[in-house]
Amino acid sequence: MKKIILLLFMLFGQAKAQVVLRGNYIKVIGRGGTPPYKYNINGGRWQTSDTFKNLRSGTYTITTIDSKNCSKSIRVGLINK
Repeated sequence: MKKIILLLFMLFGQAKAQVVLRGNYIKVIGRGGTPPYKYNINGGRWQTSDTFKNLRSGTYTITTIDSKNCSKSIRVGLINK
């Protein structure tokens, strides 16, 4: 059975986002700010999908940006077992 880890981090001031790490994917749930949100991983291309799939074990920087260009980043570690 794979373990689910939930992390909360500050997003757009007092709002929060949730990062779900499970198996080989990361899902980000943005809260606050002004939707719609875009997401990127390790400075890559922006995407509207909040899920990054087929990831290997390692450390990733996830950035979320809202429609007013307010952004927040977090570094997360992912271990595939």
